[in-house]
Amino acid sequence: MLKIRNLIVFSLVFIFCATPVLAQTDSEVEDELGREITTSDIFAQIKDEYYLKAEVLSVEEEEVLIGPGSAYYNSYSDEDQYQVNQEVVVKLVEGDQAGKEVDIYNEVADNPTHMRLKVGEKVMLYITEFTDGNKRYFVSAYVRNYWLYAFFAIFFIALLALSVKNGLRAISGLLFTIVVVFFVVIPLVLKGYNPFMLAILAAMVISVCSLLIVGGFTKKSLGAIMGTVGGVFVAGLLAIIMSNLIKLGGVYSEDTRILFSQRPDLDFQSLLFGAILLGSLGAVMDVGMSISTTITEIQEKNKSATFKDLYKSGMVVGKDIIGTMSNTLILAYIGSALPLVLFFVNLDAEFSQIINFDFIGAEVVRSLAGSIGLIFAIPITAFFTSYLKTKKS
Repeated sequence: MLKIRNLIVFSLVFIFCATPVLAQTDSEVEDELGREITTSDIFAQIKDEYYLKAEVLSVEEEEVLIGPGSAYYNSYSDEDQYQVNQEVVVKLVEGDQAGKEVDIYNEVADNPTHMRLKVGEKVMLYITEFTDGNKRYFVSAYVRNYWLYAFFAIFFIALLALSVKNGLRAISGLLFTIVVVFFVVIPLVLKGYNPFMLAILAAMVISVCSLLIVGGFTKKSLGAIMGTVGGVFVAGLLAIIMSNLIKLGGVYSEDTRILFSQRPDLDFQSLLFGAILLGSLGAVMDVGMSISTTITEIQEKNKSATFKDLYKSGMVVGKDIIGTMSNTLILAYIGSALPLVLFFVNLDAEFSQIINFDFIGAEVVRSLAGSIGLIFAIPITAFFTSYLKTKKS
């Protein structure tokens, strides 16, 4: 069962308001007899929390006009605003409560976090069990896993359509990476092991095994491995240096603050370093294999090519690659932080103010450290691959 007792303190407002089910204040609620009880009383009575899937059986709606006194009123709009109150009946479809029907009250306003439920939809219920045997049910999210599984299937089919052999290798490398990260690194971090050291070991294992799976036991793969390890090492070193210089502690965003409330014993600065290291690994591996493959193809077409010729050709290709790959990393980080950027622009804040916030500093260090790691991966890969391809024995 999922234990999130500490998380409730920070997410209670979201549960009762942003997810508009059983909307009540976070300081006082009423029990089944109408008696007022405090939030601390509720925490003391909680026995367990978990999620189960359910299906919407029926929905009755009532639309009401809301004013400035409503928690859902949008002060930026001059138009009449309405709130939809739903009385929903759902049936649980899994667990020991499968088949049980539950009545839920759901409020829907002009808010993207609100869910206007329809008959037949599958939803996730967040269930709180109390020590007296009572349960409370909240609609947490739509059931999305089936469509996401289908999206994964499309991705795998696209890989196999391009090349069955190489597609299978790519899928194998991807699955290996998932196993290392989710079944080795994350459990060990939660057990208290240093996140940065685990990220270093994981990066080495993933780069070596993934590139060997994709490229086989060849000089091409070995050259790509050397370039990847070198580039990731540079990215990690720069992340450590810059994070200490600008005093990044690791707790810089909402998700890290929530995690800190649950696990203050974790080393969050090392966690930041490890995240930067693993975040840059994929792009660096891409560059390493691209440069190594290019040099290998040139050498196979021209057996008389010298080390200098191959290295120069690899650097020429690398210079063209680095422009787009650096953009790839930086745009990926900017894209993930776009709502935050819009928030600051809307506040009309100056750049000198924005750049000094810890979460902005973390994103800058993350993107620039990864991009510099990419730059260093190019000459390292070109050097080792050229050397290996021209080595006589």
